[in-house]
Amino acid sequence: MKVKVLKTFIDKHTKERHEKGKEMIINKERYEEILSSPHEGLIEEIKEEKKDNKDKKTKK
Repeated sequence: MKVKVLKTFIDKHTKERHEKGKEMIINKERYEEILSSPHEGLIEEIKEEKKDNKDKKTKK
């Protein structure tokens, strides 16, 4: 799932620093783990709009 960093934080597993405004892809389990941390408001899910992938065919 795609998320946006709301507050800069250091990932406790990877020790990577995630800056405010960064977009990243994480799995649902990790998303839930970050949300349940005592540091509220670190990330938010980016809802992706579903695109209509119908091919437009034109007749010649």
